[in-house]
Amino acid sequence: MQRFLARNPSLRTKRPRKIDSARVNGATSEVIRPWFNYLAIPAIRAILPENRWNMDEYGLMEGLGSNGLVVGSSEVRATQKKQPGSRNWTSFVECVSATGQFLPTTVIFKGEYVQQQWFPIEKSEYKDWEFTATEKGWTNTSIAHEWLKKVFIPRTQPRVPSHKRLLVLDGHDSYTHDDFMWICFQNNIHCLYLPPHTSYVLQPLDLAVFGPLKGAYRKKISHYSLLTDSSIVGK
Repeated sequence: MQRFLARNPSLRTKRPRKIDSARVNGATSEVIRPWFNYLAIPAIRAILPENRWNMDEYGLMEGLGSNGLVVGSSEVRATQKKQPGSRNWTSFVECVSATGQFLPTTVIFKGEYVQQQWFPIEKSEYKDWEFTATEKGWTNTSIAHEWLKKVFIPRTQPRVPSHKRLLVLDGHDSYTHDDFMWICFQNNIHCLYLPPHTSYVLQPLDLAVFGPLKGAYRKKISHYSLLTDSSIVGK
């Protein structure tokens, strides 16, 4: 084995992706295969690719960088590693279509309300984004309804009003609430929920967007923590 690794040094640096046991056990062929039968339902098959949308929410902890080794003295029982963060959670809601179109980002801060000091002076780059705040920093029933009415429904109107839309999303309580599904029903939107604990296999946004985002963010935070001793990475 040592000779094999010597000839293939790149294998030394690879680390396994950490996945909860519930997610591993949930993403089985017995669970996933029947889910694809929903895509074969005539009403779903008739929906045009431009009207097929996938949404997902992802959270980042402010100032939390990547895991790594901390070198310290063997005479000290514990070694501390500085993290330039406030440990607050900020979530992002993204939505993309099967044809590559995407909706403005919705940002959910942790707090009672959105504050001006959280933003840069120049905000033109984010003029179409939606900003809100919740107690935990992630979505709830109220935020889900607001996203539907202010972002998704008005910005994804089919070219032919009678055409239906498909929204692929996970089974979070906020999205399976009766009011959420009723709003979708009223607007000819079919909801297709991913099976529990399968997002790391089936969720396009989780694999193609949020994964690289998480890696890039943690790398930046780790680099930043080496350059400063006092500045906190905030919102």
